[in-house]
Amino acid sequence: SDVCSSDLDVNLIEAEVRNYLIYMGIDIYLISRVVNVEKEGNKIKGVYLSDGNYVEGDAFIEITVTGCGHS
Repeated sequence: SDVCSSDLDVNLIEAEVRNYLIYMGIDIYLISRVVNVEKEGNKIKGVYLSDGNYVEGDAFIEITVTGCGHS
């Protein structure tokens, strides 16, 4: 089976998931590079982005897509 065969399913639901997260008031930063992390103890307090912005949050999800024509 092709490793990339699941791309179609992801492409179909990505917009729905993104819209739901925005509806829930969750900030989404696409195509953003984290250059540094600020921690408080063993918890992430915030992240510094390559554009100079600092983002605080209760939770952070980092996703990197590689292979299958993605970069």
